[in-house]
Amino acid sequence: GEARDEWTIRTTLAKELMNPLGIDASRFLVATTESDELLGWAQIRPLGTNKFDPSTFDAAPGSYDVEQEANDALWQEFEEDPTPFPNGWASLPWTKEYQSYQKLAQ
Repeated sequence: GEARDEWTIRTTLAKELMNPLGIDASRFLVATTESDELLGWAQIRPLGTNKFDPSTFDAAPGSYDVEQEANDALWQEFEEDPTPFPNGWASLPWTKEYQSYQKLAQ
């Protein structure tokens, strides 16, 4: 879209009781006839990256999730741990399997 399309997009959004503020014409795909008559438009949302490194990805601030990366690392460490973990009934705290695992963990 172009700047001249913003007014049409804004008024259409306002008629549908949608927020017309902050419209950026460059994020819209506008369909026109050969005589430049507007047929329709669609909003195109940019895909963000999952890490913030402007020199590499040109990512938006706040798009990096440190907590998710830490969770992934901890889960991977848990899955790769060779210590046998008791399952089912053996995972109850009063069983000898659970108590032996608890001693290994200390």
